[in-house]
Amino acid sequence: MKSIEVTGKTEEEAIESGLRELGLTRDDVSVEVVERAKAGFLGIGSTPAVVRLVFAGEESRAGTPEETTKTSAGTPEETAKTSAGTPEDTQAGARAETLDAFLAGLFEHMGVRAAVSVSETDTDINVELTCEEQGVLVGKNGEVLSAIAHVASYVVNRENRGRPRTRINVDAENFRRRRDEELTALARDTASKVIKLRHNIRLDPMNAYERHVVHEALQDNDKVSTYSVGDEPRRRVVVYYGRREGS
Repeated sequence: MKSIEVTGKTEEEAIESGLRELGLTRDDVSVEVVERAKAGFLGIGSTPAVVRLVFAGEESRAGTPEETTKTSAGTPEETAKTSAGTPEDTQAGARAETLDAFLAGLFEHMGVRAAVSVSETDTDINVELTCEEQGVLVGKNGEVLSAIAHVASYVVNRENRGRPRTRINVDAENFRRRRDEELTALARDTASKVIKLRHNIRLDPMNAYERHVVHEALQDNDKVSTYSVGDEPRRRVVVYYGRREGS
């Protein structure tokens, strides 16, 4: 894991600045508040917020000379077989094999049997799980699914060095899709209330993935904006009337 420290007038501004610098989303990082912003007195003695963003880093691709020699060696037939297919096919196959191996080991460790269906795009891998013990894989509000997706993303992208980052989406019995629809509806309904009443509304605490869905649902609404407050696991989204600076 790697980390960077960034500053901003507020914790949220520092987080957004760090995400832009890394080219990641809130889902891809863990946030640690190093120092909270202080307003000071009449602007004197104020200090910016400092946050640390922890994210999955990429390891060096270099191997030992022996490994390099062993990899390059082979019969002409083996060399021809290896070179067959497009680079995209090779990359997709490698991602799928890495993901399959990770999930098989994970489910064996968890003691559950799950059927895995995988579909891919250029940037995403969508994993659909089917299991009699669905609750074990989903967890409270989908927290286990989020954890599986987070670790799977690290494993796949560790082997995907030098290429665009692959996003891993994990669902079970369409739980994620239904939950996304519920959260999107909640976000839009809350926005309507905020606009009508002209005051901010705080939603119940949510995990990072759920907050991301709410932020995304309202990002194009020019009458409200959203930001997050509080510490995990009580962190929640505020739907704010009007546009905040930087929103």
